[in-house]
Amino acid sequence: MHTVHFAKQPAQGLTLIELLLTLSILAIMLAMALPAFGPMVANHKAKSASQSLVSALNLARSEAIKRGHEVSICPLADGNSARNCLTDGWGNALSNEAGIWVFDDQTLPLLALEDSTQRIQQLAPAKTGISLSASNNIKSGISYLADGSVKQAGSLKVVVPGAARCLKLAANGRLTLLTVKENDPC
Repeated sequence: MHTVHFAKQPAQGLTLIELLLTLSILAIMLAMALPAFGPMVANHKAKSASQSLVSALNLARSEAIKRGHEVSICPLADGNSARNCLTDGWGNALSNEAGIWVFDDQTLPLLALEDSTQRIQQLAPAKTGISLSASNNIKSGISYLADGSVKQAGSLKVVVPGAARCLKLAANGRLTLLTVKENDPC
């Protein structure tokens, strides 16, 4: 009589215990990593908003050089039918509907926008929760001259809860972008 021996094959797949243990370890690791995403998201928002502003400022400068006369950039308020630049409008400029305008300032007095045909670009409003502040000498706007310099040097600070960026505008029209703390001066 012959004895038949069957070879045992190892079990395939996971047991319920192994699956639950793996999911538990994954959940613990995710819970430990999640708090690190907050500052990363805040930094990204501040960087994105400041780069949009830098882009608008560079556009104003290049348009002033190209056109051979003054081009300005300033914040406007919602419902501002006169289209005048606000004297201290940077605070909400990135979150209101009118936003920030880059415009041809050739025939009008400094920082006065009478008709929308002067508009070169309107900076799309950013998400809420972003605030912008300006140094005293550029609170109402910035005007680039035909040589690319500005009438008034100063700084703009973009603040998102948890992160901030500082844009320093030199008299020659050049920008410097710095990462700063929320409460630090620009």
